[in-house]
Amino acid sequence: MKKLSLVGKFSLISFVALLLIGISFGWLISANLESNMVTRSSELLGKFIRHEVGESLITADLSSPISGKEYDRVKEIIRKHYVWMNVVQIKIWSSDASIIWSYDKNIIGKRFPDNDELAKALKGEIVSELVSEKLAA
Repeated sequence: MKKLSLVGKFSLISFVALLLIGISFGWLISANLESNMVTRSSELLGKFIRHEVGESLITADLSSPISGKEYDRVKEIIRKHYVWMNVVQIKIWSSDASIIWSYDKNIIGKRFPDNDELAKALKGEIVSELVSEKLAA
């Protein structure tokens, strides 16, 4: 094998270093883009779910906790709309931070005034949280 000159060695080392730096930057950029896409799609899906639930439940009385037959009716409406999704948790909150409806009947009527994300949402800021089977696992 032919020996490389000092310029040849420097060129080869520089090429390998640039190649490694390029691969590293490419990986960082693609990981960041993927993270942003997942976050954005979760936010959009959360907004879509809020809109659809709002449209579907426009006839429901959402001024007090839902129970009895009305609870089952709301659950059926939600199930009909979201049977194709992996959504495992939906809660409907009143403006005073109490839960009006949830898949977990034990927390209906309870208040969560210390929940910062909820406080932002109730002030009109866009906040969404999506819990799916894949994300919960």
